[in-house]
Amino acid sequence: MIDCPTEKQLAYWKSLKGKRNPNLPLIIKGQRISPTTEFKKDNIPWNKGKKTGQVPWNKGLEKENLPEGMFSKERNMKISKSLLGNKRRENLPSWNKGLTKEQMPDSMFSAETQAKKSVSCRAGNLRYISDNPDCYKRRKTWKGGISRLPYAFEFDEKCKQIIKKRDGYICQLCGISEKEYSDKIVVHHMDYNKINCADSNLITLCNSCNGKVNFGRDYWHNYFKTIMNEKLQKVTVT
Repeated sequence: MIDCPTEKQLAYWKSLKGKRNPNLPLIIKGQRISPTTEFKKDNIPWNKGKKTGQVPWNKGLEKENLPEGMFSKERNMKISKSLLGNKRRENLPSWNKGLTKEQMPDSMFSAETQAKKSVSCRAGNLRYISDNPDCYKRRKTWKGGISRLPYAFEFDEKCKQIIKKRDGYICQLCGISEKEYSDKIVVHHMDYNKINCADSNLITLCNSCNGKVNFGRDYWHNYFKTIMNEKLQKVTVT
């Protein structure tokens, strides 16, 4: 139990409010209080210039000056075994060591095994477009495919490469190829709707032309539509 202060103590504390405590030593500027413990001018610390910490016993020694037992085969074998632990043993090689693809079980290369591997790899990377997008919905980080907004989730590198390959990696407005152009060519949405990723709505342009067609959108939409119709007619004729 902590004793409550008496009325005399409270009155004494109130009287000291805003005043100096007489029980404390008087400190005057320039006066020395404790010459043994105070910081002295031009005082050099005892550990100045000294290296602290433990120095290794073999520091500065060459391999020839070290003990012979440090590089013996027995010692190296003990170290390797201790590092390997229980994962691998000396006389227990892997079951498929030295086997060719033809000698391995057929189940390792079956369609079911390959499908399981592809699904597990795709589920680990949200940027990969899967044939079955439901595998993403099981993940806690899935937010409905909003990571690529304002573009559609299907508008990825695979989709862009298909369009570029169709157009021969050539800008459909100025005719410059990707090899001649210093920068990469891009894929443009003809109706300016970034969600519409149909093949008939996508066309290949260079960066300069892509910025150019942002003005007068109705004109360029009709212009690119006629180009796509001509391409479709050529395909149907051939």
